[in-house]
Amino acid sequence: MVKTNSLNGLPLLCGICLISLTTIFCGRFFLEISERKINPNISESELWKYYRWSIDPNLRRKASLTLVAKSKGSFRRRKRLLQAQGWGNSPLAAVVIKLQAQTHSSLGQVNAAKNSWKNLLNRFPEHVSTADAYYFLGKKKPELRLELLSQQPAHPAALAAALELGEHAITPYQAAIHLARWGPSSHGAEKIIREACSASSDENLSSRDRQVLARALAYLGDGVSSLNCLSGEEPSEEIYFLIIKALMQHDSLHRDLAKETLENLIRDYPDSSSTKASLREFGVLLAEDERLLKLVNPTLFKNSPGFDVAKSLIKAADESIKEIHPWMKESDLWHIQWNATRKALLNRDWSKARSLLSIFNSQNLPQSFAVRQQFWLGFLAEKQGRIDDAKRIWEAMLKSYPSGYYTWRAKERLKKSELSARIKKKYIFDIKVAKWHPLGSKNNLVNQLWQLGLNIDALEAWISLNPALEKTLITPEEMLVEGRLRMSVENDWIGLRKLFQASLLLKEEGCETREILHRSQYPYRYSSEVQLASLDSNLKHELILAVVKEESRFAPSVQSSAGAIGLMQLMPETANEVNQSIIDRSLLFDPKVNILLGSKYLSSLLKEWDENLLLAIASYNAGPANVKSWITEEIKSDPELWVERIPYPETRFYTKKVFGNFWAYLNLDNYSCIK
Repeated sequence: MVKTNSLNGLPLLCGICLISLTTIFCGRFFLEISERKINPNISESELWKYYRWSIDPNLRRKASLTLVAKSKGSFRRRKRLLQAQGWGNSPLAAVVIKLQAQTHSSLGQVNAAKNSWKNLLNRFPEHVSTADAYYFLGKKKPELRLELLSQQPAHPAALAAALELGEHAITPYQAAIHLARWGPSSHGAEKIIREACSASSDENLSSRDRQVLARALAYLGDGVSSLNCLSGEEPSEEIYFLIIKALMQHDSLHRDLAKETLENLIRDYPDSSSTKASLREFGVLLAEDERLLKLVNPTLFKNSPGFDVAKSLIKAADESIKEIHPWMKESDLWHIQWNATRKALLNRDWSKARSLLSIFNSQNLPQSFAVRQQFWLGFLAEKQGRIDDAKRIWEAMLKSYPSGYYTWRAKERLKKSELSARIKKKYIFDIKVAKWHPLGSKNNLVNQLWQLGLNIDALEAWISLNPALEKTLITPEEMLVEGRLRMSVENDWIGLRKLFQASLLLKEEGCETREILHRSQYPYRYSSEVQLASLDSNLKHELILAVVKEESRFAPSVQSSAGAIGLMQLMPETANEVNQSIIDRSLLFDPKVNILLGSKYLSSLLKEWDENLLLAIASYNAGPANVKSWITEEIKSDPELWVERIPYPETRFYTKKVFGNFWAYLNLDNYSCIK
């Protein structure tokens, strides 16, 4: 009887176990789905549901943090949301305590803020968020800031602490050396680095220190100052490489000095990896100067495409094509190949240009190189009478690549576009806000903070956890991550540079990554100022944004070596002329004043050139007098070739970039593969 009862209860017991396991599994599954939903795309009403009713405390904390990220300026609301969320040992607990301390400070609650910073320092002494605790508590305890410099040297709080070291510095140039090593591009760093370099004869500045300072200036793109900072001392092989790279950024201006520096590198470090890397990246210098080729140790360049092609480009074109072919996937050949192609195009040698363009498969090229290749292949097909082939190539381009200079030219060639700078119908100032997408960083904390909308914290974590990024070449994928992080906090000066670098190197990246990269490069900044200037000058706001992006990368405090100032890089004399009276130079740093005057000047150039936007944009960069001397009939028949004939490399590049920006802003919604 007992045995029978036990057997009868077995199915019930199994059923209970099965239901329990199913409940646990389903519960975890739905919690994971809910957790994945916590991101900036979710509405506040949905976030409030998770915050108030979720049975999972982790989910409630994440919802509260995302609500905090959306609560800009409402500090009392932030204080309520963060209350009781700093529990446990999770990295997010440290983030909560940091935000609590910042909120108390914003509300003027000094003691509460101080207690939160102490709590953070005691509980999470090595967490990335604790850098701010070291910084703020270090105001009265300088030893904490010195500890911060050694513990998290690249963190923005550490860089700020270095700027403020003053009398607490252990050595006279500690601040400059720290900033040069860990954050040469951070706010205020360049000035201190340059001041230290100017005192390079000081006995307190060691040879090693000078190398660090020189390296920083080369990293910042100033090869000449980098060489001067060394005071005649031989650079390390890495610094040689960076100096040559910086000098090459100025194209013809410092070309001879770049060759001289390359020659010194070859002589001083004949067998080094930096010599090999320099010759590979700057093979075009070898092609220009056969004397340099004779200096190179032949064994160093066994099977090196950069070396072989540099030699071959000095020879006949048909020979160079044959020698490039075995190295079709080598990135160091892309620029050399384009220079040779451009020369053939300008000579109207269509067959030679086509042979050079066809060397690389477009699938093995980054997007920016591939779209250029495809446009010119279509152009050459048209010139050679293969009209249907030209149309097919251009139509495929428009479907495959986001909007830019070459897609605009393809559409113009297909007679499907007429680009106008003026407002011709009822004005609509449409600001396109991109949706949130995952970051794709290799660091879980950075990804988590990004997913919660805590972009400043995500960037600080990225910088602190990747200190080598300031001193080594990073991958295109990392450039994309850092670029997106910086753009999300409106650090456009560095962010746009990183994204542009990524666009030159990323290949086979997939449509989703391609779209994210494209959209990230076209932010809408200074909306009210741009709208006002647009109406005042009768220019499309997309054109104004296009010029601002190229002139200053949306950095209002930028000033060029020539004296151009602000967002639209106005020369004071030009501003006075447009304003019809002398304007205080300091006002040109004001975004509203600068954009208004810059737009008026561009509008006047359009009128001067009878609404020819190509001539107006080139004139904005090089001046109307120079542009007047370049005008030929080719500007009507083949404007693409006319642009390539512009004798100033800077103006040639500038013109293509501004038109590419303009077309991209006009068509941001017309290219999408993300559903």
